[in-house]
Amino acid sequence: MSVTKNDLYAAYAKHTKDGLDELHEPGSDPDCAVCDRINLISLQLDGHPDATSAVQLDMVEKPTQKAIPTVWEVEEDDGSVSIIRTVTHRQEQSALVRGKQRRKISSSEARRLGISIEGTKATTLDQAIKQMGRAGGTIATWGEVELAKGTALRKQSQADQYVQFDGVNLSAIQRFADPANAHFTKKHDKIQVDAFAGSKQPSFSLEVGDILIRLATGRLLALPQQDFEALYDYDSQTGWTLA
Repeated sequence: MSVTKNDLYAAYAKHTKDGLDELHEPGSDPDCAVCDRINLISLQLDGHPDATSAVQLDMVEKPTQKAIPTVWEVEEDDGSVSIIRTVTHRQEQSALVRGKQRRKISSSEARRLGISIEGTKATTLDQAIKQMGRAGGTIATWGEVELAKGTALRKQSQADQYVQFDGVNLSAIQRFADPANAHFTKKHDKIQVDAFAGSKQPSFSLEVGDILIRLATGRLLALPQQDFEALYDYDSQTGWTLA
């Protein structure tokens, strides 16, 4: 049966829950069944799927051996590049002998280094490390991702709603923007749309003639009329036109 990183995280959690962390470092006691489980899963994740006992394969750290958790960038022998976290001396030694190049990744770099998750989500390396808890192993691999930068076409059949700010239609803007708060600025020449709790929606302002758009996802944004007309096919409306 194949194992996943979630199995490793669960083994570390059991080590903590059973109070074993107070006795020894996870994975360090050859007489501890949970340690054996941790090291066995680590072996299988590192490319030893036929491993049946971490103890028999002498992969257990000595109880006195400790290492500072470290994150490495490693170029493997096959040319692939991985980010690896080591939490024991044995893992560290294994990382140091792997591949052609290696370097430590600092905590400051980890806070700003983006990691793609299944091509549709993004997180930072720092957050990915926190999710690992006490576990070590491969965090990420370098390669093409589906969502990074490039060109994109709007999906069909996802019509966006819009309303244009004409200088006086505050009530219409307020109804459209709800639950975001919309109000005139001090000079009454613009409308301010405020960010609201529980949303990543930023605050922004509308000038006369701007278009307030609600995307199919519910997100609000503002566009000048020229940009709106360049991006959208929209329904016609009747009204007064300056002669």
